Amino acid sequence: VSAAALRHLRHPVLVSQLSDDDFARVANLALTAPDSHGLLRVEAALFVEQHLLPEPGLGIAAKKQPGEEGDDLERHFITEHGLMAVADFLTSYLPENDQLHLSRRFVEALWLRTDAFR
Repeated sequence: VSAAALRHLRHPVLVSQLSDDDFARVANLALTAPDSHGLLRVEAALFVEQHLLPEPGLGIAAKKQPGEEGDDLERHFITEHGLMAVADFLTSYLPENDQLHLSRRFVEALWLRTDAFR
């Protein structure tokens, strides 16, 4: 139920109603939701990718279908930009050095959805 609620939060009309604190709460779920709530963490991570990372994020929205030709330079740019955006996101939302291990949860949530982590 909680994962479905987060999925609906990605709708533009609902996103426009969220405060900065609401964005921070969702970002926190992408990093701290327990392993038993993996689907919730995935939805929170997709929210972060779509609404908190600068365009093109990790390229999930622009990911080409199998068989489509892709420009290597464009893929390289999206990957490089995505990794820098994720690093910036993690340093913003995990300011304590002892919390850096939580970054694993964000990466795992998006592992199969982006080429940047593989």
